[in-house]
Amino acid sequence: MPASSKQNAADLFRFEWGIYRKLTSTGLFGHVEVAEVLEREISARFPAPFSILELACGDATVTSSVLSRCPVSTYRGIDLSAMALSLARSNFAAAPFPVTLEETDMLAALSPENTGPVDVIWCGLSLHHLPQDEKRQLFALARNALRKGGMMAVYEPVLPDGLTRDAFMARMAGELRQAWAVLAPDEFDHMWQHINSFDFPETLDGWKSLGLAAGFAQAQEVFRLTGPMPCSFLVYEAGPSH
Repeated sequence: MPASSKQNAADLFRFEWGIYRKLTSTGLFGHVEVAEVLEREISARFPAPFSILELACGDATVTSSVLSRCPVSTYRGIDLSAMALSLARSNFAAAPFPVTLEETDMLAALSPENTGPVDVIWCGLSLHHLPQDEKRQLFALARNALRKGGMMAVYEPVLPDGLTRDAFMARMAGELRQAWAVLAPDEFDHMWQHINSFDFPETLDGWKSLGLAAGFAQAQEVFRLTGPMPCSFLVYEAGPSH
């Protein structure tokens, strides 16, 4: 990549990361609650050391904090942003367990040739960027990558029942501008362009069905963030057999 392109990418990352940090620091994505739920769900299932794969880990702020209080055997985080992975590396600097960070996409990371069996797969606010056929592929790969008794946990936007995606986006446009008043106008416009172009949320039943169709034994919602962009934390149980 030419130096000018690298600088443009770096500048865009800093701008977008600044927006993201504004939203998370004011609790607009429920990150405090999500961290509590993630720790609770993991602790209830894995009293002994477990392996975890995080998809689209970003800077891993939430995960590194949660895992500092859990008996982790290994952590693997993947993301498409080298800069985000650099931040994740810093957040895991004091981790007492092996940490692997890779610059790759979610489907590639879950392919049989690239991953061994793991106990936990975790992904927050990223699966909704995939079209439905790729979501189906991802859930199938994730199910196959989990050990017996494993768990997949996701936290994703939820399309309200009875609304098309277009109707949902039209409703959200004004409501989000008010709810995200912490953002400057140009920051909101940038975020909205991203959401309107790349967000493809499923209904709650749709998210559950993706897991069940892939062979998960159970899919349940364990937390819901309400607001103009509702988000659900779902847990998928791999079950006692593969």
